[in-house]
Amino acid sequence: MINLDNVKNKMIKMGRCKATNTLGHALASACNQLYGVSFLRICVGLDPANKKLVLGLFDIANQPDFSNRDQDEMLYWLDENGYLSNTPTAEQL
Repeated sequence: MINLDNVKNKMIKMGRCKATNTLGHALASACNQLYGVSFLRICVGLDPANKKLVLGLFDIANQPDFSNRDQDEMLYWLDENGYLSNTPTAEQL
C-alpha cells in the first residue's frame, strides 16, 4: 500500500526521534484499531510534510490498493523495529 510505504520510508529516512515514533503510532493505528495516536502529539510534534503523511492514513480503507495483508506486514515491521512496543493502545489514550 502506497500510504503505508510512504510513512515507513519517511521513518527510515528520519532515524530514531520523537517525530518518528509519532509516525509509527499513526501507522500502527492505521493498521489495527487496537492502537492509537494522540492528535495533539501529531499537531505539535510533526512538521507539515509529516502531517500530510498522517492525513493519508486517515482514509486508508478506501484506497484502491487497500490490503489487510499489507497492514499485517506493516505491524510486523513496526514490531521488529521496536516501534510497536511503545505505541499506545486505544485503551491507554
